[in-house]
Amino acid sequence: MRPRFSAAALAASLALTLAACSSDDSTESPSASASASEAAPTEAPTEAPEVVETDEGMPTLGEGDDDNPVLEFPDGDAPSGLQISVIEEGKGEEITPDSLVVADYVGQVWGNDEPFDSSFVNSSPLQIPLSQLVTGWGYTLSGHHVGGKYIISLPADYGYGPTGGNDSAGIGADDTIAFYVEIEDGWSSASTGEAGAKVVTPAEDLPVAIEGEPGEPVTSVSVNEGESEPKELGATVIAEGTGDKVPGDGSTVFINYAATSWDGELSENSWTGEPEELAGAQPVVIGSGTVFDELKDVPVGSRVLLIIPESDGGEENVSSPAMAAVVDVLGFGEAAS
Repeated sequence: MRPRFSAAALAASLALTLAACSSDDSTESPSASASASEAAPTEAPTEAPEVVETDEGMPTLGEGDDDNPVLEFPDGDAPSGLQISVIEEGKGEEITPDSLVVADYVGQVWGNDEPFDSSFVNSSPLQIPLSQLVTGWGYTLSGHHVGGKYIISLPADYGYGPTGGNDSAGIGADDTIAFYVEIEDGWSSASTGEAGAKVVTPAEDLPVAIEGEPGEPVTSVSVNEGESEPKELGATVIAEGTGDKVPGDGSTVFINYAATSWDGELSENSWTGEPEELAGAQPVVIGSGTVFDELKDVPVGSRVLLIIPESDGGEENVSSPAMAAVVDVLGFGEAAS
C-alpha cells in the first residue's frame, strides 16, 4: 500500500529529506551542528551585514592536487567581518538567500592547515538550501552565480559561534572559519520548469485551477468545484520538459511546488514561501516513501500534478485530508547519503 501525505505531511517529509541528503556520519558539514540533520540553521541577524569582496588578507588555494584543494592562510589575524574572494565568477543563475545549492567545498578553521570537512575528499557535494547552513554562507554567496568559485571567511557570529562551536570538528565558539566553494548548480524561489515545456494535459482536463503558466511560478492551486476526492495516489504530467529523466531510488530531485488540501483549508507553496521555512527550491529523495516517488522517470523541466488521497494515519499516525500538488522538476543530483 502506498504512503499518503497531506500538505502538513508534505512539510514533514521535506524536512526529513533535507536531513537525509545533507548528513554524513563521518564528516562535519557547514551546518549549525555536526550535520545538517541534527539542528536548525543558526539564527540570522535582523539586518543583513556588510560583506566585503576582497582578495587582500584572504586565504588562497594551496598548490597541489586540484581534486583535493586546501586553503593556505596569510600571516596575521582573521578579518572581523564577512568577506568573500572571487576566484571565478559564475555565469549561471543568481544565488539568493533562499537558494538551494549543489556545491563542493572545503572548510578550515582560520589558520589551520587541516580541513575539518571536504566534499572533495568525501565525494559528497552539498545539496541543500542555504537557509539550512550557518548564516555566513547565505550572506556571502547571495548575488553571485552558479558556476562560480569563491573563498569565504565567516567570523564566529555567522559560523558556529551561536551554537557554541563544534567540538567534534575542532571548531571553537570564537573561531573564524573559511571555505573554498564551487557552486555547481542552484535554484531559488523564482525557479521554474521550462517555459517551452510541451503541454500534454490541457488546463481544462485538470481537476484543479492553477495560477501560473508553465515556465512561471505557481501562485495558487485550487480544486475545481464538484471534483470528487481521489481514492488513489496519481501523477499527471501537465507540461513535459526536455531534460534527462529523473533516476530511480536514491536520487535527489530538486523541485518547487504548490499544494492545497481538497477542501482548501491547508496550503503550501515554495514559490511564495508558505510557510516561510519552506520558501525556495527543495530537495526530495526518490524511493524514500513520499508522494514525490511519483516523479521517477519524469523529464527535468516538467510540471506535474500529484493527486493524494485522504489518509487515516496508518502506522505513522498522521491523519491527513486529500490534496493536490503542482510540482516543477528543476533538476537532480547525487544519490542521497
